[in-house]
Amino acid sequence: MKMKFLSKKNVAILLSATMVLGSFTVVAAANTESGKAALTQEATEGSTPGSTPGSTPGSTPGSTPGSTPGSTPGSTPGSTPGSTPGSTPGSTPGSTPGSTPGSTPGSTPGSTPGSTPEEKPPVEQTTVTLNKKEISLEEGTTAVLTATVTPNKNQTVQWLTSDSRVATVSNGTVTAVKAGPATITAKVGDAQAACKVTVTPKKPTTPAVIAVTEVKLDATAITLDKGKTKTLTATVAPANATNKTVTWSTSDAKVATVSNGTVTAVEKGTATITAKAGDKTATCTVTVNAPQTEKKVPAKKVTLNTKKIYMVKGKSVTVKATVTPSNTTDKVTWSTSNKKVATVKNGKISAKKKGTATITAKAGSKKATVKVNVASKATKSTKVTLNKKKASLKVKKTLTLKATMKPAKSTDTLKWSSSNKKVAKVDKYGKVTAVKKGTATITVKTSSGKKAACRITVKK
Repeated sequence: MKMKFLSKKNVAILLSATMVLGSFTVVAAANTESGKAALTQEATEGSTPGSTPGSTPGSTPGSTPGSTPGSTPGSTPGSTPGSTPGSTPGSTPGSTPGSTPGSTPGSTPGSTPGSTPEEKPPVEQTTVTLNKKEISLEEGTTAVLTATVTPNKNQTVQWLTSDSRVATVSNGTVTAVKAGPATITAKVGDAQAACKVTVTPKKPTTPAVIAVTEVKLDATAITLDKGKTKTLTATVAPANATNKTVTWSTSDAKVATVSNGTVTAVEKGTATITAKAGDKTATCTVTVNAPQTEKKVPAKKVTLNTKKIYMVKGKSVTVKATVTPSNTTDKVTWSTSNKKVATVKNGKISAKKKGTATITAKAGSKKATVKVNVASKATKSTKVTLNKKKASLKVKKTLTLKATMKPAKSTDTLKWSSSNKKVAKVDKYGKVTAVKKGTATITVKTSSGKKAACRITVKK
């Protein structure tokens, strides 16, 4: 049997099925372009005489053309002998009617004989890699990790840290928080990659050294009399130099010495005083003259801030001596009439035992005394008064207030204070000095707690 297409046009889709039925070969072809199909059959020569034209030689007379010899009359042409009438030609005996020719008994109708199940393409596995597997960072610093995802399908990377107290991570940027170890992980689905992070303590910052550029002295030459002193002032530049320490030295300690800038004239001659800061220096030439004969200014008067004191054994009190004129060359010396009762040194009187003693302050030929009464028991004051309740002073002027305790033999001590030292100040002897315009209250208080006050008005 030969099969040929009636049309010679190109075939777009070719589907073929071959069925072997005795000596016939059937080929079905579909031309999807023309929608036509033709089949030409030529009978094999030598068919049995009397058989139906187109039947297989030797087939039973009256059988359906194309049936297999010996098949049951009325069976479907091409069916296998003994097959169930009405079964599809070429089906296996016992197969289900309507099954596809050549199909295995019990197979699903319409399945392709001998076809292989369609294979799905392999699924590509996602992987994640980091540009670094291990990094070391100092506290407070950062580093950037880059995650590479394969295949690259714009998948979101999840960043994780094993210990946020040591290191944190945001979009791949790792920040070192505290010394210690931590692991940073980049994760996409089930795929992940890790980087070991070691955070080290922050190193102390060494400040930049600013060198000294210049040293200046407030004087380059001075003249002193033997025994006199003068203080030199050194200025170091720049003001923010790292080390502004100034060291002082003299070229001749027999002529002049220096300590922290204070120059002392020792002997007649010249010496050079040097101030050094860093590697910069400045100098001052000192000329020491021979001592001049000092003109004496004798003391004309000596006064004490009190004339009588009552004390308790073991206590002490200081007395102030004032010598006039203020430029006197006479020095004050102190003495006591009875060291067993009271002693004195530079005006400080110490009570030793019960009794009386006279303390004397002397300058030249002038002197003043205070009588000291030492008691075995303390006598508290019941009241204290001042010689003035208010007073006016001009700036820089002074006034001495006098306090009187009752009883007169009170052994209490006095303490002075000012309500505003910027306006008026007071010393421990009651001497008030006006500082600037305004008002202030000067208060005296006994050791027993009694008080008295004086309002001071300072005028320009």
